[in-house]
Amino acid sequence: MPVLYLQNRVFGKIKETELQTFLKECTSYSLDYLQRDKNSWQLLPQLSGKIFGINSLTDDCFLNRLLSKLKSQLLWQGASVSQENRFKADFPSNQPLSLNLIMNIREYNLQNYEIYLYYSLRAKEQSLAFVQSLADKLKLNGYDRSLKIMPFWEQLTCFQYYKLLFSETPTVLVEFAGQNALEKFAHNGADYLLNNILDIYGKTISPKQLTKLAKCWK
Repeated sequence: MPVLYLQNRVFGKIKETELQTFLKECTSYSLDYLQRDKNSWQLLPQLSGKIFGINSLTDDCFLNRLLSKLKSQLLWQGASVSQENRFKADFPSNQPLSLNLIMNIREYNLQNYEIYLYYSLRAKEQSLAFVQSLADKLKLNGYDRSLKIMPFWEQLTCFQYYKLLFSETPTVLVEFAGQNALEKFAHNGADYLLNNILDIYGKTISPKQLTKLAKCWK
């Protein structure tokens, strides 16, 4: 039985015989939708027209799975995803990215924190807004004392990420302090990141659209 999604939650299930009628009704009310896979559909995708770069500086199975899941979730919301510069510390892009999201693992001698969040100093307003919003979400999920937003002056002297931190594209780097920190984050990390992207970049679903959707559902 086909499954319908709204935002990143299940909206309902519908009989195969009723699906096309429902989709035609959505079209008649100018409600966007897209097919996620063989048996599921995304209603009112919120990221249509947006392009996101999601990349890692480390070839790691947990990171790869995390980014693969996030990529699928972004595509289901109508976004385009660029992964043209994996494993490079310099990310010039030929596409106008809404956000360049990068992840890395770094071993620390003293692990005071599990996650370090960096942001572009040139595209500071958008990048920092994303970082602060993500930090708020993570603090509500057990990371209240184990993450650090890197201060401006510390980023200035972080030559390892210099080109990333001075990118004119809104850029966020999520750095994990070792494999254990990454594996802990990987359980729900894609959902945290997707929800944050939807909050910052997603189109708002209006009450009028929900009313139209309810009429189609009847």
